Amino acid sequence: MVAIQDAEQYIRMTCKQYGVHIPVTFCKQLTKRKRAMGLYHFNKRFAFDAKKITLSYEILASFELFKQVLLHEIAHYLDHKERGKLVSETGRMNTHGANFNKWCRKLGIATGPFVPRRLVPTEEQKLAIRKQFS
Repeated sequence: MVAIQDAEQYIRMTCKQYGVHIPVTFCKQLTKRKRAMGLYHFNKRFAFDAKKITLSYEILASFELFKQVLLHEIAHYLDHKERGKLVSETGRMNTHGANFNKWCRKLGIATGPFVPRRLVPTEEQKLAIRKQFS
């Protein structure tokens, strides 16, 4: 398991390395959700208005999972920063497209919207983390 202090230090160093200038926080509500392990929040109306990255405490189950999820959300930020918007003219979301996949490859992580199955924490790990951070 990754200690919260180590995670916060890694977040600061990684954000500095990739020029990410938005808050990255952990969220108890996100930890209670079944699917999402991280979220990149942005304003749909204003092209360059990045808000924040929110992470679930569950990703602290292993360093590799933590790194994958953090870099996945950073890829969203870099994709948004480069393209200027994540919503097409028709109003449809385009968050896991070709440009996002390009950033995933540059960051050295799996492309696509899901965490690799081998990294998903077990139910026991999830319960222990929820208990620790609730």
